[in-house]
Amino acid sequence: MKKKHWPIYLILGLIALWILAPNFYAEYKRSEFYKRGFNAKVISSSIIYSRITIFELENGLNIRSGVIKFNIEIGDSIVKSSNNWDFKVYKRSLNGSYEFYKLYDYDYSKSKYGKDN
Repeated sequence: MKKKHWPIYLILGLIALWILAPNFYAEYKRSEFYKRGFNAKVISSSIIYSRITIFELENGLNIRSGVIKFNIEIGDSIVKSSNNWDFKVYKRSLNGSYEFYKLYDYDYSKSKYGKDN
């Protein structure tokens, strides 16, 4: 009797995987962001669910900006030390050099200090 129900279990398993896989991948990316130190530029951005902005970095990582928005634009430079959530945003000045703009805490999504406090 149990052999007749295997297609249902397979379909339910595939649906669960389809729902859970993006969450596992997002958590993996988040842990990689925490572990790695880097200096990378923002190469693109996209909006999902009409409220979350994802900034893609040239090193393959991303920064998600939800309810509290990060003031980040394409071309900004992001500098981060390993094993912490803090990252610095540098914006290009009129003369072409990068100047410090703000320090953010990715875990709490609140700015610590910077130009527009």
